[in-house]
Amino acid sequence: MKARLREILFYVFLACFFGMAPGIVSQFWADHIVPRCLVAIALCALLGFLLAEGTREIPTRTTTAVIGAIKITSDSMMVGDSLTAPDLIAVSVPPGEYTVEGQFVQNETTRILTGFVIGEWQRGTKGDQGEYEVVVDSGELLVVDRAIAENVEAVKNAKLQLKEARKKTKDNESFVCTLSDKDNNGRGIAVAPPYGDGAYIVKSQRTNDGFEMRCDFPV
Repeated sequence: MKARLREILFYVFLACFFGMAPGIVSQFWADHIVPRCLVAIALCALLGFLLAEGTREIPTRTTTAVIGAIKITSDSMMVGDSLTAPDLIAVSVPPGEYTVEGQFVQNETTRILTGFVIGEWQRGTKGDQGEYEVVVDSGELLVVDRAIAENVEAVKNAKLQLKEARKKTKDNESFVCTLSDKDNNGRGIAVAPPYGDGAYIVKSQRTNDGFEMRCDFPV
């Protein structure tokens, strides 16, 4: 839209500039038309400058930050776009507590989540690997302990946490929420992919050293 406006201003600028030419031979044109053309040229230049400032590219940088932890007391992490167990994909995982690290692209005004890692991702590590396509149509992707997903009261509590977290999320930041149990232990995460609904690939691997899961969002 802004590019189209700049194009229109450019043509108006040219029309006014060349429209002053008859003022060289016509006194009437010089007295009545040229001043209006000069005002239009000045306005075009000012508006063009303001539009250019509004679309100025802001430097971005890639950052990582711990966004939570997931304590697993069952045998699986459940992955999907809701807290309803039948709709979730079960990923086998040893019981334990796993750190969740978010990857972000940010600048002076925005902070966008580009992916997350659960555990410590070791590229090239040998082990049992899995790849899952998760279809999101709720705008959010969740990873929770099976023990939470299959507990009615725990699901009800998690839904309340999601509702409150959505209210607190700023317009210029990606939605990220840690889901906790009644003892305040992290038992899951919920994140909003930058482009909302769609199909996302979640990768996991089990090794002798533990378990890792990751999901990257295209931006």
